[in-house]
Amino acid sequence: MALLELHKVEKHFGGLAAVNGVTMKADDGEILAIVGPNGAGKSTLLKLIVGLEAPTRGTIKFAGQDITRQPAHRIRQMGIAMVQQTPRHFPTMTVLENVALGALFGNAGAFRKEEPALKIGGEALSFVGLADRSHDLVGNLNLHEQRFLELARAIAGGPRLLVLDEVMAGLNDAELEDSIEIIR
Repeated sequence: MALLELHKVEKHFGGLAAVNGVTMKADDGEILAIVGPNGAGKSTLLKLIVGLEAPTRGTIKFAGQDITRQPAHRIRQMGIAMVQQTPRHFPTMTVLENVALGALFGNAGAFRKEEPALKIGGEALSFVGLADRSHDLVGNLNLHEQRFLELARAIAGGPRLLVLDEVMAGLNDAELEDSIEIIR
């Protein structure tokens, strides 16, 4: 059984078909890329998978369960995390506090307490190379570090599926290499 299955998924905005009849499967451990020009519906498709948008038609299954109409927070708790193209963080909180939120509210996060969430957050920061910035305010991070922060927060939630939407846009060559290494 595939980890993620989409069957004839569509999303219409009025008369515009942003996503039109997408059928695809992704297996556990597989890395897939969705490629297309600007405005092709790639980001919309990813938002459908994580429940930020509802499909007009079609079905989306995760680990055999139909998640087509599930709310985003429920899909997150089931084990799907998304890192969007625009970093979304809490700039007045520390880097570690931001990442700990991923552990608190991610996959089965409702059962975690603050102390274990901070521990998991610290491990995720080490994984992405930001452990030395854990006590800094997020507002002091550059774009590359903000992208890694978002990735660390997603990882801290313990997802089975990580959905990345243009997380490498705007990075220089060295930052791209670092990002690719972490994602692998």
